[in-house]
Amino acid sequence: YYINDLTQPFPPSLDQNLLMVPRFQTRGDRSFQPFPGHVKLSKPVALWTVQDVCKWLKKHCPNQHQIYSDAFKQHDITGRALMRLTDRKLERMGIIQEAQRQHILQQVLQLRVREEVRTLQLLTQGTTQHTFH
Repeated sequence: YYINDLTQPFPPSLDQNLLMVPRFQTRGDRSFQPFPGHVKLSKPVALWTVQDVCKWLKKHCPNQHQIYSDAFKQHDITGRALMRLTDRKLERMGIIQEAQRQHILQQVLQLRVREEVRTLQLLTQGTTQHTFH
């Protein structure tokens, strides 16, 4: 089975309930953390409001979330805009320290991975349901 051959079903031995996604630790080393079942995102990030984004900021950037939230509100950063953020955009929003911008972008990258996993899970569920029903 090749990953790019989307016409073939997953091999029966593949455990679809155990997905490996990167988890970035504070010491800078990368490890893999298994996520059993579904990744818990209440709704697709693309549908997040500015308030949802600020809630996410509070959880994932706790030390500076108030400063970030003010900038994100001022620039009307929704979930869709969050996923498209770049270093340059953050700098234009007034987040001057490079380390702070990199921290936000790392958190956004992790969010993108979680969203991709969620999308893949939904796709494989749909494929499984159509295959067996």
